[in-house]
Amino acid sequence: MKRIYWLDVARFVAIILVVFTHSHERAGVQDLLSKSVFYTIDRLGVPIFFMISGGLILDKIKSTPMLPFYLKRIPQFLIVLVAYCIATNIIKCFTEGVGILESVILSVTEFNGVTNTSEHLGIYGGARQMWYMYAIIQLYLIYPFLARMVSNLTTRQVFGFMFLCLFFGQIIRTADAFSIHSDFVKKMPSEFLGVYIPYVLLGYLIIRRDILKKLSRAYILTFSMLLFIVPISLLIFADLSTGKLINNMHWYSDSLFVFTSGAGLFVLLKFFFDGDYRESRFIIAVSKFSFGIYLSHYAFLYVILSINQHYLNITDAMFLTVALFVTAFLFSMVFVRIMFANSISAYFVK
Repeated sequence: MKRIYWLDVARFVAIILVVFTHSHERAGVQDLLSKSVFYTIDRLGVPIFFMISGGLILDKIKSTPMLPFYLKRIPQFLIVLVAYCIATNIIKCFTEGVGILESVILSVTEFNGVTNTSEHLGIYGGARQMWYMYAIIQLYLIYPFLARMVSNLTTRQVFGFMFLCLFFGQIIRTADAFSIHSDFVKKMPSEFLGVYIPYVLLGYLIIRRDILKKLSRAYILTFSMLLFIVPISLLIFADLSTGKLINNMHWYSDSLFVFTSGAGLFVLLKFFFDGDYRESRFIIAVSKFSFGIYLSHYAFLYVILSINQHYLNITDAMFLTVALFVTAFLFSMVFVRIMFANSISAYFVK
């Protein structure tokens, strides 16, 4: 399949945001304004990945038999989930002073991503990035059904279904966070709709249905800027007004702010990079390696934090954030590049 450059740019931006959010979390940034700004912007990385996934997959598999589709990726996702949960936790435990043998045993038995013997750290332990794999596996199970459904719907009908998913997910949860309650609506089960499906459907509409093609460039730019900036500004204001980070309003499944600003950013990336632009080989490489970077970067964060604790002693949270981000990103890039050297190791990063 021919690469689409603006989607390479979107993946590049998304993985940058993902690594950055984990960097400032591990650096321990405490200033409320900084935390609010960081989380409000860098949490837009995952929505971009969801939208790209929906845009590239749904139309492609609408006539694909389900079993071959499942067998192509889901076993790989499960293997990758277990492998990186164990590897990341071995590194975490070892860098925190646990013996190597005990680190291996603890990671294999308690933090393997499948079984759970520790309520405190959960099924994936210190591999905090791996929550995304569970969402992706679930979406891949749903995709064949969703693809067949949307292929028979008009664009307006797809929007209608997307709104239903949003309403019983992000809209209700956002209203609830600001004390706008409806017991009647909250009693309706919403699990069957899926909180990540709105991102998937929006990506499908933008990439495959090209819903923006009939709109003027001035309108697209203005509207997408508003979608991007207004929710970010409102959420930062809400955080500062309450004197604390409203955590669930910075999470993908709960927040209408994240959905709308993520949509705005996605459209902006298409607006600026969908055309005849000089392509950056670095951006394309990062895009190609983005899945592997996502899987591996947390392990490098633990290594760099350990080096800082024992040798560098950087105490300024902002400086440490930058140091963690740059080094973890670069080491992850090198690691994934090496893994791409042959088909066996590439299986674990692509």
